[in-house]
Amino acid sequence: MITIITASHNREILENNLLKSPIAQNDNVLTMMGYTNIPEAYNAGMENFPVDYLMFSHHDVFIPATFEAELQFALKTLPEDWAVAGVAGVSMINGVRKLFGFIDDRGRDWGSPITDPVPVQTLDELLIIVNMKHGLRFDEQFEQDFYSCDLCMQAHERDLGVYVIPGYVHHNSSRKVGERTPSFFESQEKFRKKWFRRLDIATTCAIIKK
Repeated sequence: MITIITASHNREILENNLLKSPIAQNDNVLTMMGYTNIPEAYNAGMENFPVDYLMFSHHDVFIPATFEAELQFALKTLPEDWAVAGVAGVSMINGVRKLFGFIDDRGRDWGSPITDPVPVQTLDELLIIVNMKHGLRFDEQFEQDFYSCDLCMQAHERDLGVYVIPGYVHHNSSRKVGERTPSFFESQEKFRKKWFRRLDIATTCAIIKK
């Protein structure tokens, strides 16, 4: 059973989504409450687990019973260089952003089905799995957004693999599609500055250009 770390500010959302997931029924979820900085919560949480890999999930994600078998298959088929894997990701192909993965995002299908791991540029934060042997850590300057994209770019910087895996989950965010907060734009600019020499970078919410 994989250990799951989540940061939550709302117990009702957590209990109606992530904690209802079949994979989360055996006391394998560490909930970091009271954090406004998600990377800080995740870094603090990972210090408690000397394990091969950890899953980091939003509290508003429901993981159906089919996911555990999909995850076990992915872990057996991922290339040896993998550092970060997730269920929703993107790449720039011939100057165009292409989506990879297949999930339910706020009641609508996002992406299209895949059968094997696919290398991508970045992954969405809603659910990622981190290969702990590489020593990657979240950059705490990205308080609410872009922390997963940054982790992916850290992996690429070390020539490690970033992959989307087959894994259908339900993302039940109450935020409207495309809705942005002031902190989103602040993190976007921090991300642009940090990775300027590697732009253009595709993310699930924007293409970060020079």
